[in-house]
Amino acid sequence: MMKGRLHVTRQGRGPDLVLLHGWGLHGGVWETLAARLGRRARVHRVDLPGHGKSPPVPGGWSAWVAALAEVVPRGAIVGGWSLGAQLALALAAAYPERVCGLVLVSATPRFVAGDGWPLGIAAAVLERFQAELARDPGATLERFLVLVARGAARPRALLERLRAVRGASSRPAVEALAAGLQFLQDNDLRCLVARVNCPVQVIHGEPDEIVPAQAGAWLASRLPGARLALVPGGGHAPFLAEQQVCARLFERFVEWIHDEPGRFPLSHR
Repeated sequence: MMKGRLHVTRQGRGPDLVLLHGWGLHGGVWETLAARLGRRARVHRVDLPGHGKSPPVPGGWSAWVAALAEVVPRGAIVGGWSLGAQLALALAAAYPERVCGLVLVSATPRFVAGDGWPLGIAAAVLERFQAELARDPGATLERFLVLVARGAARPRALLERLRAVRGASSRPAVEALAAGLQFLQDNDLRCLVARVNCPVQVIHGEPDEIVPAQAGAWLASRLPGARLALVPGGGHAPFLAEQQVCARLFERFVEWIHDEPGRFPLSHR
């Protein structure tokens, strides 16, 4: 791997499936899912800039998206969780040749409420996270993991799994964590939905204490060729809380794209 490029862990054979993790973690969060999906796809687990084994990337949001484009194979299915889902959406809009399908997990086009968007959190919540990150990054990450686990059918088990993932790699660079929070504060990707022309599977846990399921439903209703799957007891990380359900959704999507493309709806419009 060239110096400066993002770190990617690859396994399996078949069509390319790229997985992008969320804020504060690393590609290891997908490990169990990737082991199963590797039976029918070549799975690429990417560490986001400054996370896991990836170096920080100078610049803002567009620099992160461009860095991802360098490591995503042409014509891949791209799956993203939370912040990773926003990056996947932006990648499909800016580099359509790289993306033949999207799986958006716990996704929203805008994390913060306002400007006709009631399906987000108050800006003050992210501002508190930003202030706490400057004082104590470790405690801020722990608080985030607790929020992720809330709403899951088995929150303690999910929290322990998240802690194990966090402990399996070095802590993300503080500047990368701060950049991620700023992206969540600033991003409004509603304007991108009309530029995404590939099939999309939206997966959302119910309830989700961080991103309401209505945000995922909004995306599914406006993205061409999108379907929505709600996962009861999934919390904000349904692919960990309800692994079998989400693994099957990923598998079916890969089948739809590569084996039976005519079965997938083209548009809600």
